[in-house]
Amino acid sequence: GLFMRDADPQGGKLKPIVSIKLCGQYECDPGIVSYSAYSSSVTFDDDGDFADAMYGKWPLLVGTYGTGFDAFLLDGKGAAAVGPVEFNIRGLDDEDFDVPL
Repeated sequence: GLFMRDADPQGGKLKPIVSIKLCGQYECDPGIVSYSAYSSSVTFDDDGDFADAMYGKWPLLVGTYGTGFDAFLLDGKGAAAVGPVEFNIRGLDDEDFDVPL
């Protein structure tokens, strides 16, 4: 799930801005806790592999939520299982923004 920067999921009480329910896309077995069994990447977008499993508001509106976000892996109750991983959305006018050609 993606949250505003420094927002804690609070044990599932705070809903993410947007999330993807991976067990809707994969065969999830609660008895298997191996990292390698579920290692993958997830892309949030409107028409990718996970578009049908995405819940919430997409795209992230920086005018509403700011430019700093935290990504968490949530458990089945919405509590933080792993994270946060911080990331920022930068604009083209940012000084250190460099577009590879």
